[in-house]
Amino acid sequence: MSSFGTLFLELRKRHFFRIAVLYLGVGWFLVEITGFLIDNYDLSRKLLDVAVLLAVLGFPAVLVIGWFHGEKGHQRSPRAEMWLLLTLGVLAAVGTYRITTAEEMSAGTVEGERVAGPAGGETAAAGAGVVAAQDLGERSIAVFPFRNNVSGEELEWLGAGLADMMTTNLAQIPELRVVGRQRLFDLLREAGHAESDEIPETLANSLALQSGARMMVRGSVAGRDGDLAIDAQLIELETGTIVKADRARGSDVFELVDSLAAHLSEPLLGEQPTALAERAPLSRVGTRDLEAYRAFHEGLTAERESRSEEARAGFERAVQLDSTFGLA
Repeated sequence: MSSFGTLFLELRKRHFFRIAVLYLGVGWFLVEITGFLIDNYDLSRKLLDVAVLLAVLGFPAVLVIGWFHGEKGHQRSPRAEMWLLLTLGVLAAVGTYRITTAEEMSAGTVEGERVAGPAGGETAAAGAGVVAAQDLGERSIAVFPFRNNVSGEELEWLGAGLADMMTTNLAQIPELRVVGRQRLFDLLREAGHAESDEIPETLANSLALQSGARMMVRGSVAGRDGDLAIDAQLIELETGTIVKADRARGSDVFELVDSLAAHLSEPLLGEQPTALAERAPLSRVGTRDLEAYRAFHEGLTAERESRSEEARAGFERAVQLDSTFGLA
């Protein structure tokens, strides 16, 4: 019998293939369960990275154990097995430490590092030492949830909703590169924040840099239903300086967002605000019904959190309220 045939019979005798297939099935199941828990219970996605690392390193560990202990009867543990398992254990410990440490540094304050604040002064930067994985270019923008100072439970959603509106509006301008809301949502969640939270300035700067953007839009909304005032700022992340600031007040939220988007993008495009507003009005791709947009926003939020049934319900309600709402 050839050496290959002898090896094959030896592997079968030690149940090598059965162990490998069983482990692959169990490992895949555990990784899927980890992904489910992360998507539905607002856990850090770093847990999934750790789970995948352990599953990958666990595979050779199980094969080593199967090779030395797959046969029936009492088995001794040779020194080679102990060294192989110890090496894999050390790799698992080091890899887990590096993954969890990377998460803490991206969300926490890096001691001794400073960045310029929006007013020009220096402030301690949360994650200032983290460099963006990909630079999206000089006309790239990340839009963060607006601070909501509006009274009334019916408009509690408006802070994050304005970020959705502004993102959609700016994305209609082909010269700009706008970071997707899902990307920012994931970064916020990894940092332990929800869209409805008040995001500290330094953390917002750090997360915007991690998204790859050069510019950031932040703002606030105040007033009441029918009389709203929206303030917005376009901030250059490298220097922390305010490139453009604008304020819009009125009863039509969509016209206010159109006006703000036009004025904020003017320094990047060098065009007149009126021309920009005509190029990318939110009303062309959105709705004039604020309640319909609220349902649409709730659908987007559910979609970002992988709650597909609730997302579909939100989109369907938006269409019921406004059958011409193309985005919904």
